[in-house]
Amino acid sequence: MADETAGRVPVLMDGGIRRGTDILKALALGASAVMVGEPVLHALSVGGAILQTELEVAMALTGRARLNRHRPVGDLDILKMCPIRLNRSGSLDASCCAMGATYGSMRCGPTVVGCIHGATRRIGCLGRSDLIGNSPNGLRPAQKSNMRMFRIRDIGAASADHRPRSPPGRGPAWKDKRMAYRPIAPTLAGFAKILSVAAAVVALAQAVPASAQERIEITHAQGRTSVPRNPERIVVFDLASLDTLDALGVEIDGVPGGLLPEYLSKYRSDDHAKVGTLFEPDYEAVNALAPDLIVVGGRSSTKYRELARIAPTIDMTVDTGDYMGSVTRNVEQLGRIFGKETEAESKLATIRRSIEDLRATASGIGEGLLVLTTGAKMSAYGPGSRFGILHDVFAVKPAEENLQASLHGQSISSEFILAANPDWLFVIDRDAAIGSGNSSGAVLGNELVAQTKAWKQDNVVYLDAVNWYLVGGGLISLQAMVDQLSQAFAKSG
Repeated sequence: MADETAGRVPVLMDGGIRRGTDILKALALGASAVMVGEPVLHALSVGGAILQTELEVAMALTGRARLNRHRPVGDLDILKMCPIRLNRSGSLDASCCAMGATYGSMRCGPTVVGCIHGATRRIGCLGRSDLIGNSPNGLRPAQKSNMRMFRIRDIGAASADHRPRSPPGRGPAWKDKRMAYRPIAPTLAGFAKILSVAAAVVALAQAVPASAQERIEITHAQGRTSVPRNPERIVVFDLASLDTLDALGVEIDGVPGGLLPEYLSKYRSDDHAKVGTLFEPDYEAVNALAPDLIVVGGRSSTKYRELARIAPTIDMTVDTGDYMGSVTRNVEQLGRIFGKETEAESKLATIRRSIEDLRATASGIGEGLLVLTTGAKMSAYGPGSRFGILHDVFAVKPAEENLQASLHGQSISSEFILAANPDWLFVIDRDAAIGSGNSSGAVLGNELVAQTKAWKQDNVVYLDAVNWYLVGGGLISLQAMVDQLSQAFAKSG
């Protein structure tokens, strides 16, 4: 059910919650929160808010510092049902303990994953204990009418030869030193405890997820996702989205390490957690942040499915076939999520006006060819390609109409550039973008390219490689791209 709803609505589990471990299992399987009733009374009979204690211990044993608040924790598939029961003959009927360990005369099977025992003196194992409840195969803890029940004190040291004894006049109960019998004695203080435990459970439900009452549907490159409005903790794996969110004044908690544009250099500091790279997220670091929202796009879009198992995730990849329309939608969506609609529209309006001015100028400058250099290689990009915005949006007439519109462009040579003979040559130096030096000068500095109209008229524009190659599609970078071209055309005019 959690997979089908995909975070669009909260999933509440009601029934079967008897232990703190049941809460953890339900949340691990995708529940937003759990509903409890009788367990509150049961907990009071043995000393208070045991559900919370059990949950904390179970989290510690599974390596969870905090609850994942939105989606199932995919790697908690170890949480399996491993009941601890005392059968009617009085013997311990269980083998739930740490992998390969021995408790008393019991040898645990290899598929069982963990027990809570020893110092905790709370729960028998990471799994349901049917000592509390009505299991047909387990020991019934006296009659519900008088609300009597039993509690395992230290199952870790228990052996298989325990036998039941009954306190005088109290009905069946364990008298072994490792077991304890305590009846419920309802009092005003007891009811006060009921209220405090109920409040704690309600608080837990409210924390999973934080903004369950106010969510919005976001359409993105990989579908639709329900996300909380104004999320508190945000992880961003897309530089264009990081650019836009920074322009809108949104605080970011986690960013990828590695290359960042100088204008986003503040995200290099330790104030922002590093969550892997654009290509390889550090899933443990992401999960430790317990994000309310994860944003991917472009290079990180292939990790969407894995990240979506941790928290609501949206893919802001720009559609190069509809570049400006795609960028506009992405900015508007981010504005909706963070209540920045007015700011987003204002900045988009500024960019639109700049583009209109640029288009008017570009229509009279002649033909252009965009070339990307990397090492000793060159690729050309035309309309509809990764960098087709130059022609499709900025209205520069292409010097070559039939270029392959692929991700890596069409491989070309200096002879190709001479044959195209553009009025303007636009160059993106990939090596400069990724910090590997500067290759464009060596590749283009030859007699063939020097014969072109662009070279002779000094109409060679070395585009900002960071904005064009690394970022692209952010509010800041897009405005900078327009401004650079406008200045270049103005100088030639």
